[in-house]
Amino acid sequence: MSQSNLQSGFTLIETFVAVLILVFAVIGPLGLLSRAINDGNYAKNQVTAYYLAQEATELIINQRDQNLAASVDWLNDLGNCVGDDCQIGLDLNQQLDIRSCDIEATISNCLLYIQDDLGQQPYYTHTNTGRPAIFRRTATINEDEDSASITVKVVWVNKTNPVELELTTIIYNQGIRTVPTP
Repeated sequence: MSQSNLQSGFTLIETFVAVLILVFAVIGPLGLLSRAINDGNYAKNQVTAYYLAQEATELIINQRDQNLAASVDWLNDLGNCVGDDCQIGLDLNQQLDIRSCDIEATISNCLLYIQDDLGQQPYYTHTNTGRPAIFRRTATINEDEDSASITVKVVWVNKTNPVELELTTIIYNQGIRTVPTP
């Protein structure tokens, strides 16, 4: 054999380094992809939680507007929520459903359920005939003389960490009209 044939080919160390570089080239992007998927799921849940909080706020505002149109107390039918946590949503007949609820008591309190009725868009409700969702929601109304603050809390678990979104809105009793005296 000639001298040139003995030195051709890879040594064991060169092969090991080449394999190591290939492994890092494959694992690195997979780790980034996994992180991107987890971040996407968190963002999706955060957007859903915001919409659920906004829905509860809109239901309270709608009830206030109906009360003013009917010339009854502006927070009529919202008594379970005044000064205390309540769950608010639409029942299966799309009617306002308000119940007392303590979100801190147990994990199943204030739980939302997903209704997957055939032929309809799935929606969230507190009626437990659907499958349990990961979200829990409460609303609290703190009343002043002619205004009230609505605080809606939506809680869910992201992996093992509890996450809470809180949305506060101030509404006014638009039925109060003061006329300045001359």
